[in-house]
Amino acid sequence: MAINADKPHLWKADTRASVDQFNQWFLKFAPKAFREARKSTVDNVAKGLLATEDLTKVTTALLKTDPGILPMLRMSTCPPLARDRLIGLADSTKNLVGCLELGKLPPRIAPKLLEEHLGRIARTILALRDTDIFPWIGEKRKPTKEERYRSHTRERRHLDHPIGVRYPLRPETYLNNGEGLRSLRTQLEPRLTQISQND
Repeated sequence: MAINADKPHLWKADTRASVDQFNQWFLKFAPKAFREARKSTVDNVAKGLLATEDLTKVTTALLKTDPGILPMLRMSTCPPLARDRLIGLADSTKNLVGCLELGKLPPRIAPKLLEEHLGRIARTILALRDTDIFPWIGEKRKPTKEERYRSHTRERRHLDHPIGVRYPLRPETYLNNGEGLRSLRTQLEPRLTQISQND
């Protein structure tokens, strides 16, 4: 029998004690943990922008040499892409994308097939880059120091809270069903074709 399960008159006191204990733990450890996580996220964003030349070059070669960059890339799009959404749009697999996000390449896949999957993932990211956070992309120029710093901060928020709140395409395309996904892929097709032609 659980402690005090048969003593309901003690439950309120137990609950208050439990809440007090959690609050004490939170005040002692949470700020430090948050600061450490925030610094790590900012460092990852800065590293990702450097590796992609300020998000102007997302290539299969990059994904091969630094597969762990994928979470940052997913959050650089508008809207930020959930893992499953990226898998659907890039016509990839859960295993492959899962391996990339763990910082490694899938061990059992033919080189040509891997190249095809990574190419589709890269083109999908490029087609959906967030030009509000990265304005220099649409304007085809290099970012200023201030723009790069602001993008670090805003991109970090996406990584900390990866929930898209801006929808450049019709809202119904984000429904978790096959029809919504097909609609979104249809709308993306011209962008993906243009990027392929520019490669």
